[in-house]
Amino acid sequence: MLRHARKLWWLILAWLLAMFGDNFFQFNIMEVFASIAIVIGGFFAIKSWYRGRRKKQVRQRIRATLTNLSEEGRNILRKCFEKNSEAPEDETNLWATKVYNYLEANLGRDYAMRFESHEGLPIGLTTLSGMHSTVESYIKTRLARLNEFLSELV
Repeated sequence: MLRHARKLWWLILAWLLAMFGDNFFQFNIMEVFASIAIVIGGFFAIKSWYRGRRKKQVRQRIRATLTNLSEEGRNILRKCFEKNSEAPEDETNLWATKVYNYLEANLGRDYAMRFESHEGLPIGLTTLSGMHSTVESYIKTRLARLNEFLSELV
């Protein structure tokens, strides 16, 4: 931090020398304060812009990953409707664990916990029976949560 402050000080001093030239010691103190304020203000404006840009890039990356995970879930959901096949329980559990771990690592535990909860979501009806119905309901709930997260990260 001190190294950056020294660099900033030398930058300000060089700028003042360039601004006042030979008459460096013959300046108005208010001009110096105004110049320093402009330089510091510019520095913080650029820093703020850069942070905002980075946050936007991170949100875009997370949204892209959530979209891919959602597509994966929809592909598993389609398997629930295949006749004469077993419900994709293992695949569903692997997918849900993968999504949970990603959410916890990138958005925090609160998003991961919300992903596991069906609270606040309407209960849907299904024409499936048995384990197919259970898996379908489980996936649909998690997909609804992922869609909520995607809309929050705009």
